[in-house]
Amino acid sequence: MARSYDDKLARCPYFAKYDLCRIHCEGYADEARCAVITAFETAGDRRSYGDKYCNDNYSKCRLYGIIDAKYSDDL
Repeated sequence: MARSYDDKLARCPYFAKYDLCRIHCEGYADEARCAVITAFETAGDRRSYGDKYCNDNYSKCRLYGIIDAKYSDDL
């Protein structure tokens, strides 16, 4: 569920939420109790990465591939 305006821009199915300098994504392990968090030096860096991968080209994000693999029939 989107919590902020920035959150509503994200199109990646594994996106969880944005913080000021962090991006939270779904965990890659079935047993994980928390999300994967990617931290950035600045809010601008987080915004740039989010615009590039979370909001658009999410299939090119490294975490997308890792998380998506847990739903693959090949496992």
